[in-house]
Amino acid sequence: LGASLSQIGFLSALATRNNAKPEDMRMHARRIHEKSLEVTRALDEIVWAINPRNDSIRQLITYLAQCAGEIIAGSPSAFRLEIEEPLLDGTLSAEARHHLFLASKEALHNAARHSAASEIRLRVSSSSNGVSIAIADNGCGFERGTLDGSGNGLSGMERRLREIGGECRLESFPGKGSSVILHLPR
Repeated sequence: LGASLSQIGFLSALATRNNAKPEDMRMHARRIHEKSLEVTRALDEIVWAINPRNDSIRQLITYLAQCAGEIIAGSPSAFRLEIEEPLLDGTLSAEARHHLFLASKEALHNAARHSAASEIRLRVSSSSNGVSIAIADNGCGFERGTLDGSGNGLSGMERRLREIGGECRLESFPGKGSSVILHLPR
């Protein structure tokens, strides 16, 4: 948040300089708008994450589905939410909910950005064994060894689930799509 607010301040200073060209001012104003939306989303996530009324599996699914819709809306992919019934609701610690949300969000971003899929599915199940969240696409897939390693998305998801005693599994085959399965035992 601090870095984004600093960027907004810097862009505002550039846009209001006496010698700023109108096209530069418009570009800076557009960037200020984009950054302010990012800050608003980040604040919304923080407020949601610390609210104890959201410490249930159902609340996590509701918020995650809303977020998924926003992420995928900017891609050519259709979005499908699948909830396996019966869904055993239960409480999640704030830490578990936070890590599940961020790992799921990362998987959704990756699918929307890199899969070239026509459909991205978010499937949730909950039983006495735990809660599972799967983000799957029917896109291009990949071989894990072919990733350039410049990002830390997959390793970050794995680390997040390990920190809460869960597991993150990746299944992908070139030309057949990918899925990330996040499982948190009870």
